[in-house]
Amino acid sequence: MTIQEYENNAKCAAERLQGYTREQLENLIREISEVISEHADMLASITAEETGNDCAEVLAAEIRGASICVIDGLKMVQSNDTFRSKDSGGRITVAVIAARGAVSETLRSFLCALTGRTALIICPDARAHCVIGDTVDLIKETLIKNNMPDELIQVIEKCTLENTIDMLHISDAVSDLCGYRLTEK
Repeated sequence: MTIQEYENNAKCAAERLQGYTREQLENLIREISEVISEHADMLASITAEETGNDCAEVLAAEIRGASICVIDGLKMVQSNDTFRSKDSGGRITVAVIAARGAVSETLRSFLCALTGRTALIICPDARAHCVIGDTVDLIKETLIKNNMPDELIQVIEKCTLENTIDMLHISDAVSDLCGYRLTEK
């Protein structure tokens, strides 16, 4: 897929997201966090094998912890009113996800994108491409189950430095600090 195709898919999905209520998005975030937590052992095993970092048990605990933090983070989101972007249809967030903490960063970046009512395009570290892909597949299954556009989250295949730079140029926001917040351009 070309950069333009990723951009078009993301903008269309983000525009469709504008019709959803805050409550629907909060419920979706909870459900996605629970799905990721339920699959923590599998994702941790893949991460440990793919990256050679840490042991699977430590990674599984980290993934479960990130899922809990995402759910607890909804309380902060309510007080910060991050769902403010109701009129910002078609916005795109880009996240550059490293191998270390790939599942947790993917989850947190998607939380930030949803709360900002934007689509997320991930530029993955090559050492974590498979586990990021598996994480995104679980998220997409949940999106489809909830009748939401699965293009709300996409992963660039065969990501290069040039692709990443191009994506950063077309984005409206960048997920930074390991997916803890969005920085608008």
